[in-house]
Amino acid sequence: MKNVSALENIHKHGLFGNHDSKDELINIREIKDVLIYQIVKYKKSSISINKIKIDNLNLPETLLVSSNKNTRILWMGPDNWLVVSKK
Repeated sequence: MKNVSALENIHKHGLFGNHDSKDELINIREIKDVLIYQIVKYKKSSISINKIKIDNLNLPETLLVSSNKNTRILWMGPDNWLVVSKK
């Protein structure tokens, strides 16, 4: 079975906008083979957030991001994180 990209029907190759006087154009690319998870702590949970590690990264505190070569963890709100990983 073939994977179909969400951009397959709308992606058009070429130069757009005022590209003659610009040094760089916008480069849009699709990242494949990435896993995306959302972690949410329940109100009645007794597990400490400080003890949780994902790919040797702690869950970040307010308005911070933790990352390494394969994984990025984004704080999204109180007791709510988004994990993007190639593993």
